[in-house]
Order: sequence, then C-alpha cells, then structure tokens
Amino acid sequence: MGATAALSLVSTIENGTFEMPKRIGCFSYGSGCCSEFFSGVVTMESQQRMRDFGIAEKLNQRYQLSMDEYDALIERSSTVRLGTRNVKLDSTFIGGVRESVNMPRLFLKEIKEYHRLYEWIQ
Repeated sequence: MGATAALSLVSTIENGTFEMPKRIGCFSYGSGCCSEFFSGVVTMESQQRMRDFGIAEKLNQRYQLSMDEYDALIERSSTVRLGTRNVKLDSTFIGGVRESVNMPRLFLKEIKEYHRLYEWIQ
C-alpha cells in the first residue's frame, strides 16, 4: 500500500501541466499506523526526467494474475506476516509468473532470522 502514494505522485508529475514551476503535494493516511506527505516543486525539466524513467511502460509489463493465481497467493501469503522469523517460500506455485518473465524479476525466496532473502528470476 505504501507504493500507492508514490505512484500517485509520479502520475501527477507525468500527466500535469508545468509550463511554470508548480508546488504539488500528496498525502497518504496509512490506517493510523503511519502517514506520508510528499511536497515539491515540479518544472517541465523534472517532468521530462520523470517521463524518461518509463514507469508507465514498466508497469504495463507486469504479469496479470488469474483469479486462481490471486486466490493461491492470498492463501499462501499467510505464511509471511509482520515478524515472520524463519520460512522458506515456494515461488513456483504461480507458474505463469515464472514462465512469463521477459525481464529480471525479484522474488522473496526465504526469511532467515527476520532477514529477507530475494532471488532474481530471468
């Protein structure tokens, strides 16, 4: 959920009109446990720099889960909660994700003494 505020800010910068510098802000209230407020001045140059990252194109390359894959993910994600100490995860249960990889993807492989270990899948 934390990425939502950042994506909102990116979208505002990419799609706004900034012939003159403008101050923009984005506030996210995180269900009482935390909140975020971003504020800054956006110019045409900063808008172009943001567009150069190609964020929209990268988001469009995401794998779209089927309903069965989503249900499996929700069911199996109960093994990873706040404070999970030692668990090895099976990232193969959503086979479509692995098969559709056309660029490196990062998967959570294991949590070892609270330390999260990831693996790149090509």
